[in-house]
Amino acid sequence: MAFGNFALGGFNMGQMMAGQQGGHLAGMANQLNSAIDGEMDSRVAQIRELRRMLHEEGLLNQRMQIEREKAQADRDIAYRSLEEKARDRRAQMRMFKMKSGYQPVKVLVNGRWVEDWGDE
Repeated sequence: MAFGNFALGGFNMGQMMAGQQGGHLAGMANQLNSAIDGEMDSRVAQIRELRRMLHEEGLLNQRMQIEREKAQADRDIAYRSLEEKARDRRAQMRMFKMKSGYQPVKVLVNGRWVEDWGDE
């Protein structure tokens, strides 16, 4: 009987060790699954942050494009204004020339011949 108890005890011991190993393996599997879940959550958060940053960059690019277009429109208006002033000045000079018979003097300025009307 003692031998039978020993054999039975050995069987129980093996079963107990197998149960402990199974519990240990289950714990390791849970740790692995938790690590994988954490990594996936981290990746999702990183992708979400990247999309947010790209969206903000797109909005900034749109604002900058609008500012560039406004600045270009302002330059165009200023340039047209200067063109109109120059056109008016040339018309005034032609009228002055026609009325007075005054002929401008050609003057060499920075390697270019320009008309000097004598009133500037």
